[in-house]
Amino acid sequence: MTCLAVMVDTVSVAASKKPKLGGRIERARRALGITQKDLAERMGVSQSLVSRWERAEITPPGDVLAPLARALRVSVAYLLGSRRNGNGTSAGNGNGNGH
Repeated sequence: MTCLAVMVDTVSVAASKKPKLGGRIERARRALGITQKDLAERMGVSQSLVSRWERAEITPPGDVLAPLARALRVSVAYLLGSRRNGNGTSAGNGNGNGH
């Protein structure tokens, strides 16, 4: 295996191990068209805390997941890694009916 192939494999492995919760929070937030500050206000937390969640520096505690999911209009299952929202739609369409 060449040096370049080893580097590509290493990058692929690192990317696949990246925590997904933060990315799902960010993706759902952006799909709603709201800022980190908007989400923080809805949640009663600081914008810096939302930023840290999205960057996977820290994980939201379990008791925050349901209110976070409601604020983002997604299911807790989606935040935790389900490919689909709990209501049968993909995350981020905002209306829950698939349109």
